[in-house]
Amino acid sequence: MINGSIYRRYCPCNPAIYEVHRSYGNEQAVLEASEKLQILENKLMVSGQKFFGGDNINLVDIAAVYIAYWPEIVEEAKEIKFFTRDKFPKVSEWADNFLNCQVVKETLPPRAQLLAYFKKRHEARHKA
Repeated sequence: MINGSIYRRYCPCNPAIYEVHRSYGNEQAVLEASEKLQILENKLMVSGQKFFGGDNINLVDIAAVYIAYWPEIVEEAKEIKFFTRDKFPKVSEWADNFLNCQVVKETLPPRAQLLAYFKKRHEARHKA
């Protein structure tokens, strides 16, 4: 279990990003998520480190896994674009570094399966 204070301090953007996706890019949700992601962007820019804790993955990186993997998949399924490399280059670089770690690659579900799942959910909600 991830320590709640670590999660709230370093991953406040997870619920905000989820809201962007849930609302299909609502302007207010995008603004709030952008502000929260900018905090992480600034932290990575100032530290100059590969991961939030230095040169190796630590608890904060693990807590932020949602940011590294899911937004791109959900946004492709819902045909929205919020989390871009242009807006958040350091967070994107961190995500690339994180996702290229062997242990992470072995742990995450296959991208194709997640994309199919989210597309199916998206289509089902629009048919209802």
